[in-house]
Amino acid sequence: NHHLEAVWGSGPDNIIAVGGSGGVLRYDGFANTCGNGSPWCPEDPGTTTHLRGIWGSGANDVFVVGDGGTILHYDGSWSPMTSPTTEALKAVWGSGPNDVFAVGFNGTIVHYNGADWNLLDSPVGSDLYSVWGASPTDVYAGGWMGTLLRYDGASWTVVDLGTDVAPEAFVDAA
Repeated sequence: NHHLEAVWGSGPDNIIAVGGSGGVLRYDGFANTCGNGSPWCPEDPGTTTHLRGIWGSGANDVFVVGDGGTILHYDGSWSPMTSPTTEALKAVWGSGPNDVFAVGFNGTIVHYNGADWNLLDSPVGSDLYSVWGASPTDVYAGGWMGTLLRYDGASWTVVDLGTDVAPEAFVDAA
């Protein structure tokens, strides 16, 4: 059993969940594909690091990020990628296979250009937990205490949420 952190799919018969201890489960829609009586099959990504985020441009182009700056790529098999950080990465998103962003602890933002991952300048030092975009020049990252950043294709800036939104509203009360 794995603590699952993130789920992504290229379609109804290809869904991947990732989580603790390098846990990767793949759903293919067919019962007992892997001989365990379930359509969810465990895969070995080659790490026991806690995996926290997943995104793909297609079934054979999937990126996974996790603790210690871990970045994995799936192109039919799992392989590690060289990461420019040792900070935990929490989320990953891309506009395509050659334009992928990952964010994480201490304001860490990294970008994949199709060849290499590079550390980008971040205007904050607070933890970032999510990333999403509408295009390569319209990307958002969210994080601790209401932090919201926007990337315009050249640089990241802090989004002013206005006076109506108190950072305390984003703190988990549990």
